[in-house]
Amino acid sequence: ARLLPHPRWVDKELAAIFLAPLARSHPGEVERAALRLARDERWDVREAAAALLGEALDVSFDQFHRSCRTWMEKPEPRVRRAIIVAAKYAARSRAPERATPLLDLIEPALRDRDEYVRRSLGPFAIGDQLLRSYPEETLARLERWASDPDEVVRWNVAMAFSSATGATHAEQGVPLLRTLAKDESKFVARAANATLRRIQKRRPDLVPA
Repeated sequence: ARLLPHPRWVDKELAAIFLAPLARSHPGEVERAALRLARDERWDVREAAAALLGEALDVSFDQFHRSCRTWMEKPEPRVRRAIIVAAKYAARSRAPERATPLLDLIEPALRDRDEYVRRSLGPFAIGDQLLRSYPEETLARLERWASDPDEVVRWNVAMAFSSATGATHAEQGVPLLRTLAKDESKFVARAANATLRRIQKRRPDLVPA
């Protein structure tokens, strides 16, 4: 409590570290602290908030999953972005029962037009971790999302295959990307073509020059 309002960013990061083991025993205090830190002006404090939320999701999943679903409706992009990154961290456990709840948690953010949120979702949370931890469930969602009428959703699908992990699923991703590369939205088409070029460097057999 004394560290949280301290002006030095390192003290706020320490607060997040000290709070993490208390997620199960003191969820209310951890939730309030995580929200406060997620709104901070400094990016490194916001990263500490996301890590705190991720660890809280990991050790007390049901409690913090409910809270995060509610917070996803908050107007602050920094809070929504913290939840997305926390979901990425929580997916590292690869607990099979978490696949659907975590995908449900991030799904509302697919339409988020804030760049800070968007760039943490498709290429980072989905492409870098959820595809790694839950490939079958995530690929099924990506196939469904690829036909969503919202261009930001389709952009996230295209960018999910741009990471190194996403490229390991190129067999499933390339057909989706070829369709998105012809999308009527230039925003989506550019993302799909850029991702195809990245995959081409790793898998020229799938995407010939």
